Amino acid sequence: MTENSNNSLPELWFEACPTGLLILNQDGRVEAINPALCSMLGLKSDEILGRNIDEMPTPELKDLFHPDGKLQLFPHNLPTKQLKVESRAIKDPRGMTLRSFTDVSEEEFLREESIRLKQQVEELTLTDELTGLANERAFHRVLNAQVTRSRRYTNPLSLAVVEIDAELEEAETTSEIILAVSRYLRDRLRWVDLIARWSDGQFMLILPETNAADARNILTKIKNDFTTALLPDSVNSVAIGLNIGIAEWQKGNDGRLLMKRTMDALAEAKEAEATLTN
Repeated sequence: MTENSNNSLPELWFEACPTGLLILNQDGRVEAINPALCSMLGLKSDEILGRNIDEMPTPELKDLFHPDGKLQLFPHNLPTKQLKVESRAIKDPRGMTLRSFTDVSEEEFLREESIRLKQQVEELTLTDELTGLANERAFHRVLNAQVTRSRRYTNPLSLAVVEIDAELEEAETTSEIILAVSRYLRDRLRWVDLIARWSDGQFMLILPETNAADARNILTKIKNDFTTALLPDSVNSVAIGLNIGIAEWQKGNDGRLLMKRTMDALAEAKEAEATLTN
């Protein structure tokens, strides 16, 4: 809708275009606005025609003048709008600029809904995609439950971390090695024990009804026997070992403190082993 309407083809196209259109003159004032944009904004054309950014009737309408991209508007008595904005210079000696506004509210809603649903699925997932072991979420649930049980009944509980020690050219541990170690641990631990994939090269083990001495005996054997474990041909030439840290639950420990003590034990064990080899 322009101030001087006529029946020319460009004018008819401008009026009928389903995309919101705004024309600014060289002084940055609104020269024309089409019905589609008026409908998106919930206003009449004469409310902004001839005005510049500083003369807009509401602060949010100043966004109509902002650079290309996306903007969010809250029209009066209308749903929130997400608009995609593009500008094009018009081949006109008066230096006009055409701005188009596409309503992408539905696309943005669907994108946000897709992200939300994906997050919900991830929150429900309790297994690691590569190994099939418990993931970090499942580990925390079981650890907190076991700590609560030990606190109530004073049952022994040990937590261990197993770290892959591999001399690789690349910084990250390969999937083949992670899978080999996960299968090795699964074959040598009890059904009641929980093995969780913690990080790229670490596994957390929850050992219920197990004190520190028994846990150390179990895991020392696992560590020492690992050199005879069956490894994939692609990594059988790589020097691979296991580093282990163990902590037993004590009164006053929650899951986080027990984990910290376990990680501290791993650091101490690695330092002690480094001292022996030097």
